[in-house]
Amino acid sequence: MSDMNQLFASLEDILTGMNEIAAELEEVIFQERQAVRELDAEKLVQLSEKRSLLHKLMGEMELQCRALLSEGGAPESMRVETFIDLYAGSSASSFQALRRELYERLSRVDRDNTDNYVRMHAAYDVTHAVLQQIGVIESRQTYGRREAR
Repeated sequence: MSDMNQLFASLEDILTGMNEIAAELEEVIFQERQAVRELDAEKLVQLSEKRSLLHKLMGEMELQCRALLSEGGAPESMRVETFIDLYAGSSASSFQALRRELYERLSRVDRDNTDNYVRMHAAYDVTHAVLQQIGVIESRQTYGRREAR
């Protein structure tokens, strides 16, 4: 197998692996939504740890991809899609489809992460307000007689 064929076989493995990690992140996001609805703090902590690990793995794979492109002679500024167009030959369309699928999945993950952050923050605010109203935690008064003295 030629060096370029081996390089593209490795690139396919990396892109496929990144896609699998992104799919796992999608599942974590779904489970986080369920945990927020149920106010399951223990599950949220577990999912947060899993999400952190998956992001770390994704970062490592991104570094592997960049190193692989460098091995293929690509300058650091060259994007993956450009590298594929220049060197993949007849396989370019299948590699671009794989890359686009990954990009779209990562875009959804990013958007859904933001959405989950808002949901978790809202759940925290509601829980905090309820606990204040029933007197379990003290309400902080920014402008009160105690602070003015």
